[in-house]
Amino acid sequence: VSLFLIGHPLVALISLISLGFSLVDILGIINFWNINISSVSVICLALAVGLSVDFTVHIGKGFMDSVGKCRKERMTEAFRSIGPPVLHAGISTFIAIFILVGAESFIFRVFFKCLFLIILLGMAHGFIFVPVVLSYIGPDSFYASLEEKEEYEAKLTGFS
Repeated sequence: VSLFLIGHPLVALISLISLGFSLVDILGIINFWNINISSVSVICLALAVGLSVDFTVHIGKGFMDSVGKCRKERMTEAFRSIGPPVLHAGISTFIAIFILVGAESFIFRVFFKCLFLIILLGMAHGFIFVPVVLSYIGPDSFYASLEEKEEYEAKLTGFS
């Protein structure tokens, strides 16, 4: 699905690799925290796929939509445009689950730990791994110039 939404196979592959890293990191840390594989932890891993891909795909799409002379300039532009909303999404999700920190129930404790890891590691990979890789091997932008981008967006929205 990311291939069709991002629009470039390399960026989709980098997002997929980042997602894999996030899942492996989560599995390693929950093992370190002595959380056994149970229905609760498996549900959290399923949630991890959906939430972690959100961080990386938005950064990748922002990179592909940005216009600049070089990859690093385009990544800077992507951070300016899509970075704050992605950061706000991570922070607001953490605030929403913070109430579970004092829970005494096994299910809620595991849920909090897993969701905390998902947010932390998803954001780390989305804000560190993906930008660094795209800055070095990322593809060309969808648009050759800012005028071309604005013209395309005007056609898309119907405003001239």
